[in-house]
Amino acid sequence: MIETLLVYTFLLESELASRSEYEEHLNALFEESPSHDLLLSLQWLSFDAKEIKKMIDDYFKKYEIDHRIFGSFLMKKLRAIYRQNNIELQTFNSKVVSIWGKLPENLMQTEPFWTMSYAGEPLLWGDIKQTQELYERMLTYYKC
Repeated sequence: MIETLLVYTFLLESELASRSEYEEHLNALFEESPSHDLLLSLQWLSFDAKEIKKMIDDYFKKYEIDHRIFGSFLMKKLRAIYRQNNIELQTFNSKVVSIWGKLPENLMQTEPFWTMSYAGEPLLWGDIKQTQELYERMLTYYKC
């Protein structure tokens, strides 16, 4: 559950999510688990993206990230952005590479995250189709 908030910190840092999206998600999680210490703290915290990220990072220093929950939710959010917001492929790629560079090291070289690091390379020689195919495979990784 907290993994989804970690996803939002990456999306916020990359300007792929808004403050209101994050707050709506946090509120929904808090309604499900109002006694969860971290959720309660985040509810009381005025919106400060750096402090939010720090609190969530500190949480995951104590507790292990469920990679499947994290990855599935990240790909779901990126898939929606990729398909619905008509984002330019170069811009999307730049933001995805930025997110990949901030991932915990133990995730960076595992799929589908590793694809985030190189999916845009074919754009350098004008191969849009190959980049789209790589992103489609990455974004649907957890649907298999």
